[in-house]
Amino acid sequence: MGNNAFGFVVLHYLDFEMTKQCVLNILENCHKYNIKIVIVDNASQNGSGENLKKYFEYEHRITVIINEENLGFANGNNVGYEYLKKFEYINFIIILNNDVLIKQNNFLDTVVLLYQRKHFSVLGPDIYNPIEKKHQNPSRTEPLNLCQIERLYKTLDERNNHYLKYFIKKVLLNLIKRDKNFIKNSEGYDREQTNVVLHGACYIFSADYILKRNKAFNAETFLYLEEEIIYFECVKSDLQILYSPEIIVYHLEDVSTKKAFKTSYFREKMITENKLHSTEVLLKLVSNMEKKNEKKDNND
Repeated sequence: MGNNAFGFVVLHYLDFEMTKQCVLNILENCHKYNIKIVIVDNASQNGSGENLKKYFEYEHRITVIINEENLGFANGNNVGYEYLKKFEYINFIIILNNDVLIKQNNFLDTVVLLYQRKHFSVLGPDIYNPIEKKHQNPSRTEPLNLCQIERLYKTLDERNNHYLKYFIKKVLLNLIKRDKNFIKNSEGYDREQTNVVLHGACYIFSADYILKRNKAFNAETFLYLEEEIIYFECVKSDLQILYSPEIIVYHLEDVSTKKAFKTSYFREKMITENKLHSTEVLLKLVSNMEKKNEKKDNND
C-alpha cells in the first residue's frame, strides 16, 4: 500500500513443511506488496534450514539465515529483526511463529490503515486456533502485577526443585480429568483494545518501534513470558500497544517445540526451566520500574 515496505521474520526450527507453508502463505497473500522475508533457522540438527535455503534460493524476496546455535525465541527472532533494520526503507516488521498462517489478502492494507488511525508501536491481530476453535489474543487484558510475578517465580522455583514429583502429579491429574470444554476465547477478542498483553505468536512492529528499539525482544530470555516482558518494556518507553480483530491469523500451535521434545517429561522440564529464568527477568524489570515510580512520587 503506497510506498510502504514490509519485513517478515519467521523463526524456524526442525519442521521444514510447516515453515514452508507459513512462508508460502505470506507470498500468496502479500505478493502485490514490497516485502522482504527473513527465515531464521535456529540451528536445526536435521538439515531443514539448508533445505529451506535451497527451496527458496530463486526467490529474491527471501533470505535464509542459519544460526550456528539455538538462540531461543527472543534472540532467534532478534537476528531477523536486526537484519531487516539494516534496510532503512522498512516501515513495518511482522514477526510470526512458523505455525502461523496469513490468509487475508488485505492483511497488509489493514495494517497500514490501522497505523494511520491509531499510530500504534506494536499491533496484535486476532489469533485463531482452528484446532481448538479458540481466539487467543489478547493474551491478557491486564498485566501481571509484582505480587503475581513473585508468586509465579516461587511456584516455578519449587516445581523446578522437585520436578519429578510435580510431573507425576500432573500426569495423574490429566488421566483423571481430560476435558476440553474448559477452552475459552480471550477476553475481548472481538473488539479493539489498547495497551493489553499480546499473544506471542504474531507481532507487528511499526516504524515507531523499529526506530526506537534495536532488538525486537528482551535478549536475556530464551523462551516464554516474552508477552509480559514486551508489555512492560513498551510501557516504560511510552510505546503504544494495539489489539485489533480487523486482521486475523491462524495459529496451529507449538509445532517446533513439540517436534523438538517428543517425550512430555523432557518437554515439560524444559518449559519449567525457561519459564523460571524468564520470570526472573520479568521480576527484575517490574521491580525496577516500581522503584523508579515510587522515587518519582516521593520527589513530587
